[in-house]
Amino acid sequence: AGVAMGLLVDPDAIADENSLILTDILGFEDALGMMDFKIAGNEEGITSIQLDIKNRGLSIGAVRKTLEKAKTARSHILGVMKDALP
Repeated sequence: AGVAMGLLVDPDAIADENSLILTDILGFEDALGMMDFKIAGNEEGITSIQLDIKNRGLSIGAVRKTLEKAKTARSHILGVMKDALP
């Protein structure tokens, strides 16, 4: 399962753990956001990542927070997929 994470922050800022990090369901951040961070994986961990940013950078705290939020979203998606299996 995979999830895209977005970021709303000033383009001149370096994002930190206090920045607004979104789980991107509708593609909203693609046009208006400063980050497109796609994370895919299974119950055991991450299998792939892809990252584009438009702002000055990301702190380690921002990356950590994004990965934690993506894990929660990915786990939810995997649960829904599992429940749909016969």
